[in-house]
Amino acid sequence: MSALLTPTGPELRLLVALAAWSWPGTGPDGREIAHILIAHGPASALPGNAGAPEARMRRLADSLGGLGRAADVVPDVGRCLQIIGGHVFLHLPGASRRLRLPSRPDWTALVARTGTAVLLLGLEPLSQSAGASQLDTYLDTEDKREIGVVQGLLDDGDDLTSRKSLPGHVTAGAILVGRDGRVLHILHNATGKWLLPGGHIEPSDDTLLQAAGRELAEETGIPPHVVTPHGELPLHIDVHDIAANPAKDEPAHQHFDFRFLFRTTADIGELQTEEVTDAAWRTVESLTDERLKLRVAQALL
Repeated sequence: MSALLTPTGPELRLLVALAAWSWPGTGPDGREIAHILIAHGPASALPGNAGAPEARMRRLADSLGGLGRAADVVPDVGRCLQIIGGHVFLHLPGASRRLRLPSRPDWTALVARTGTAVLLLGLEPLSQSAGASQLDTYLDTEDKREIGVVQGLLDDGDDLTSRKSLPGHVTAGAILVGRDGRVLHILHNATGKWLLPGGHIEPSDDTLLQAAGRELAEETGIPPHVVTPHGELPLHIDVHDIAANPAKDEPAHQHFDFRFLFRTTADIGELQTEEVTDAAWRTVESLTDERLKLRVAQALL
């Protein structure tokens, strides 16, 4: 007698406990692609075993090729999507039933056109009733990591507002959206790259928001009275490496850039030519950071 062994699929009790969300996003190549998030329902559904949802989701991830980092190549799990009567179903390998996905006509049309979707698995439980803001917070693990780095340095007693603080220090950035919904970029002299306006904290700055507004005015020549901040909290936090600068006797270090959203109807003013060569308005879609792009788009709705 012979037996055909196949990979173990998701158990039925996991399938009925899964919640799903869908939205159009952007792939690594910049093209539009459908996104799907699957997470376990609240842990309260499993009394006395709060760790069970994560363990189940890890087993599911293993059956699909394992967990990876955001920069890793996403494994192809085969033909899992089916469109039936305008509805989209996800059939996981080895599963005994299909999972119906929440979908709008534009999202379904995107799936039909591309035949592809990015599948995200959430290890932490999330209620199916979660709205857009809760979903954004749930997905936002990177900000938590970056804030943790900053908090660790603060706990060590470092003055993160000083550019002499190493291995890194805080900077403030401005995401300025113009009257037509485009975002202002500057061509930075030192790096030769198109960046968002921003820079180091000065002793006269009382808050990071004030520092971001000051840097915006200095670099772009747009006066503060024609610029309106979207809120007092940063829209995005970015940690990036800065190369050593022997001319300033600065070793390689990191910038913890707190970025604030601003709106204006004004045009570009007189540039700070010591630091900026050019300035231009670019579409939200041209932003290279996916989290930043998503947050700006949501803030402009």
